[in-house]
Amino acid sequence: MFYLPSYNSFVCGNLGWHEHYITLFLQNVWPQITAELNLEKIDNAIIQDITKNKVEVLIGADPEFELTKNNRVLKADRHIHVTDMYHGPIGVDGASAQIEIRPKPGTPAQVTRNQLK
Repeated sequence: MFYLPSYNSFVCGNLGWHEHYITLFLQNVWPQITAELNLEKIDNAIIQDITKNKVEVLIGADPEFELTKNNRVLKADRHIHVTDMYHGPIGVDGASAQIEIRPKPGTPAQVTRNQLK
């Protein structure tokens, strides 16, 4: 996990796939992050103010998929052929193992509707 101050972004890996990781994150990691970054819980008044002032919150996504054949996982970079495998709208992850679909960032509704171009 990384906090990128210049982008005001928090990047987190896949912690949600197992209940023990979620517990570990909530009990140990998140308190350290909030302390280190001096984060405070916001109350409903702030949320209402953000909503009233139409502050836009954007999300991103890169769902990953594995290719299999005869119950074996194949390396994706050997089986997909795109112009820019690492930065294009469809490509491979850093290990070149999974195929990623990378819709454009936007609001949650926009991300689910964004089509690859």
